[in-house]
Amino acid sequence: MRRAAEDGSAGQEGLASQHRESISWDINDIKLPKDVKQTDWFQEWPDSYVKCIYNAEDKNAQRHLSSWAMRNTNNHNSRILKKSCLGVVVCSNDCSTPDGGKMYLRPAICDKARQKQQKKSCPNCNGPLKLIPCRGHGGYPVTNFWRHEGPFIFFQSKGAHDHPRPETKSEAEARRSIQKANTSASAKLKRNRDTENALPIKGNEWHAEEERKYTNLDRCPNEMCFNLFPLR
Repeated sequence: MRRAAEDGSAGQEGLASQHRESISWDINDIKLPKDVKQTDWFQEWPDSYVKCIYNAEDKNAQRHLSSWAMRNTNNHNSRILKKSCLGVVVCSNDCSTPDGGKMYLRPAICDKARQKQQKKSCPNCNGPLKLIPCRGHGGYPVTNFWRHEGPFIFFQSKGAHDHPRPETKSEAEARRSIQKANTSASAKLKRNRDTENALPIKGNEWHAEEERKYTNLDRCPNEMCFNLFPLR
């Protein structure tokens, strides 16, 4: 019985040691854990100071996917991919959509595109847009780190996001597609109306229109109209 208890205790200590090893690492360590018994489920919205070990076959991890608006930033270690959060673009009027939601737009990755984005109007109320930058890592943007080592992909997040979640990439693409379709339909309707207004009035319809224009005058200056509609 004592032997069995000792074996059980040794097994628990071994598991505890492996657990400590799996969470005590830092992305900048020269050596990372190799004896990983279980990998993590992929996190789409990693927040706060998080560490994850993903299977190298995980497609989302391979793409370094995140629903936060992250952009690549320079890193002194070529083996580590570093990404920083851009924050969220919001409506200055704090408007609400018909379903009660808020406009939390995804910031553009490129600096120039992001500046241009802030000059546009809110797609919901046409109010001005503004960028809320991320300052969740000691006044700096939250940073995500990715590192591929053998059969694993190590992920580490530093900082806690201090702003609302932006729309995901798929949501942003869907919104832009709807806006593009609505804009195209409005332009087509306007063209049709302009074409109808530009059509000439022919025959008796033209003369009737001339008569209506000059009902308060002695006579229509157009001789043809005078012949058709003599003074009463």
